[in-house]
Amino acid sequence: MTDINANEASLLYRGLMNFWEICSGNFVRKNDLLKLLRNPLLQKKIRIHSEDVQELEKLIETSGVRYEESGRENDTFQISNGLKRIRLSSILSQEAAWTKYKISQIPLESEEYSLHLTLFWETVLKVKKDILSFFANETIRWTSEYLKVVQTSIEELFEFSEEYEQEAKLFHSWLQSLSEWEGIQLQNPEQGISLLKFLTEQVFNQIPYRKGAYLTGGVTISLLQPMRPIPFKHIYVLGLGEGKFPGSDDISQLNLRKHFREEWDISKREIQEFLLWETIHSAKESITFSYVGKNLQEDKTFEPCSHFLEIMEFLEVKDVVRLPLHSYSIKYEHTLRELKQGLVSYDFARVWVNGKRKDHPVLDRFQNPDELIKNHSDLSRSTIDVKELSQFLSDPLDTYLKRKLAMYLEEEYAEENEKEPFYLDAIEETHILKKVHALMIPDLVLEKPWVWDQEKIVQAVTPILEKEKFSAKFPASVFGKIQEADLVQYLVKTSEHLSEWKPLFQGGKYYPYLSLGDTGLPDAICKKLPALKVPLESGDFFLQGEWEHVIEKEGNLYWLFSKSLEEKPSEDYFGYKDYWKVMSFPFLTGVAFASSNENFKIYSFKPRPSEESKKKNILEFEYDIKSSSLGMEYLTKIVTEYLKEEPIFFPRRAFLSYYVKNIQVSSGKNKTVEDLSKFEDESVWIRFLKEELNGIKENLSPLVKLYPKTPELILQSRIRWAKYFYKPLLNWKKIYER
Repeated sequence: MTDINANEASLLYRGLMNFWEICSGNFVRKNDLLKLLRNPLLQKKIRIHSEDVQELEKLIETSGVRYEESGRENDTFQISNGLKRIRLSSILSQEAAWTKYKISQIPLESEEYSLHLTLFWETVLKVKKDILSFFANETIRWTSEYLKVVQTSIEELFEFSEEYEQEAKLFHSWLQSLSEWEGIQLQNPEQGISLLKFLTEQVFNQIPYRKGAYLTGGVTISLLQPMRPIPFKHIYVLGLGEGKFPGSDDISQLNLRKHFREEWDISKREIQEFLLWETIHSAKESITFSYVGKNLQEDKTFEPCSHFLEIMEFLEVKDVVRLPLHSYSIKYEHTLRELKQGLVSYDFARVWVNGKRKDHPVLDRFQNPDELIKNHSDLSRSTIDVKELSQFLSDPLDTYLKRKLAMYLEEEYAEENEKEPFYLDAIEETHILKKVHALMIPDLVLEKPWVWDQEKIVQAVTPILEKEKFSAKFPASVFGKIQEADLVQYLVKTSEHLSEWKPLFQGGKYYPYLSLGDTGLPDAICKKLPALKVPLESGDFFLQGEWEHVIEKEGNLYWLFSKSLEEKPSEDYFGYKDYWKVMSFPFLTGVAFASSNENFKIYSFKPRPSEESKKKNILEFEYDIKSSSLGMEYLTKIVTEYLKEEPIFFPRRAFLSYYVKNIQVSSGKNKTVEDLSKFEDESVWIRFLKEELNGIKENLSPLVKLYPKTPELILQSRIRWAKYFYKPLLNWKKIYER
């Protein structure tokens, strides 16, 4: 580890600089507050456990806060108002919080979280007020009393326990440097905070800092230097090759003693030899000497220096230990002899995965080999959700890796936005629209006219938006009015589409939820069907799942799906026409119910319908499978693939491009046919993969990009996989033309 300055590693430096940002002006950013919350010195002071910090951050994000700014005390995006909502959510019921205080309750995992955040925020505000107190007097200057206030305030914010003894020393060094500026006059608070920033930067930039207390702990890497007063447990001396140590005599013309040496003059070579001798005597438990003995690339062999050979002879060491320089070298064979010598590759996972696994015993110090025996679960009691199976269908390798790493949630990438939102993105809009859809859809089965006109829609959406606004999740002022008008127009258009379905569904029975198996929903709101049993060679497997907004009429089940679906594969456009991913869940839903001998139809509508008449806003279809056994055969195959221990990869997006360009052939007016021979020609598919390899890698999920075997798996994928698992999405789909 090389020398670094305190401003690169000190927790105190980071904490102070974060806090000066909070003190700058009347505006406090949420991110500055979160950075301060992550500082271990502050966590010690307000007694926050480090494992709770992530939950506290999530709670702050959930509250919808963005900033704190004086003069906007009633703004819902204010940090103080968000923390007030969190505090009241811990003591009030959901009904009381809304009816009495117009507060949308925030779910809390622990009441202690609200106490921690309240204490944290009050401490920050108090310390900020104290730091800015020099501006309260008529003469704006740093007096000795004010500097004591600064010391007391920072000690209220950070705690320097024995664990952070070095940070305490840095704190006192910083205070000492600050005291040199006593009496300086300032013009305004901003100038004072700017000076604090400058002094903190300058002071910490000049303080050397090492991990693990300089020369007394941790690891120290340096040139040979006198170490007699400071013994080390273990010492490693590198570079003892022939011609490398102890170096050569100084023949520089600036060396005036080159030709006229006195008895007490010591040459450069002798200095190195003395230091080597001192280093040997500094070792308490062990010392290791090494040199570069071979260049494998050029097949050259190098000899050690004479000092190395003399030490070997004196210590009666007959053979040197050959040690590869890289942790990932295949030279680490992990034989019993090598393990006893301590030759351990700390990149053992790569060696183990890429080599013959049985030939590499795992060290007892890391893991008991007996624990590596795989415990196969009883498949007769195993279940999988249709949603997760659809994720596997759309991206087998990504789902495989997430399952192995216990990552079951979809990744969402939200753009950081410190200021209040001026508009909602598509996901946020759809979240609100679906709340109104849940009020509209039940009226489709009623024996009365459709009443969802614009006035009715405004009445329904107003209380929903009111809660969103008080939860700091909806734009304010004129931006909010514009956004509200957009949402109403979307809902008016959706109402027109739903009214066309009114005659079809009138008289039916509406279920808020339909499920295969028991997913935990109460019987009052959910129609429950038995979980679907899928027979496998190793035993039975069960499919379960749940679906919103289902209407039952005349022996048919109609799923009203508020989502934009694709009628047929088309050229990908920034992921928005990702056919195989978008349609995988509806497809497996249709296959599962067809295998259960249920007449299941899907009526989808866009939550944000387009005004253009050319664009379809609704899609009515079903998956028409000849027999339930054919559907069960498909499910058996896909579940078997899902349960395989070895990773499976198929480039979904690359296949979409391949399908549109090579398989889907135009046959006249808006009609296409398939060139089925392309599903059999693996050579054309492999050639396509090689040509599009760079683009394929770019379109992979972040997790798949990190997987080391992905490049070879890309070229190992086979078009037959698409024939077996993607082609039925098109063959079994039956669209109802309007």
